[in-house]
Amino acid sequence: MDYIDKYSISVCTKKQITAQEVYDMIFSDYPPLVRLLFNIRNKIVKRFGLKASNGFNDLITENSTNHIQIEKDDRHLFLEIKIECGELVKSEQAISICTSVKFHNALGRIYFFFIKPFHKLLCRMALNKIKMSEVNVGGR
Repeated sequence: MDYIDKYSISVCTKKQITAQEVYDMIFSDYPPLVRLLFNIRNKIVKRFGLKASNGFNDLITENSTNHIQIEKDDRHLFLEIKIECGELVKSEQAISICTSVKFHNALGRIYFFFIKPFHKLLCRMALNKIKMSEVNVGGR
């Protein structure tokens, strides 16, 4: 892989949070800023003849209680996103998002160069959304 990152949080919860719950919190009901960023990205990639993204549901390759893996492989890069939920121990649970990217060519490198700062921001925003959700205070 040419790029790997991992963002993690620890949440306080009374009930085990599943990877599907995390996925749903992250990839549904985007905040306005995130929707704007995705719309801008989709318009830019269309100008280069690339396919705009319509979400991740069709890209899930593994789905279990504690793990969801998303993969997208095109002619420019291979993307892998893993959502991992640790075991609930004394009302604490670790949740992480890991991203791996393998570049197939220069266009893949250039694309990710411009996307990377937004990717980092979006990962932090996603985990913050989970941390601030009702799941974190034991509401579920």
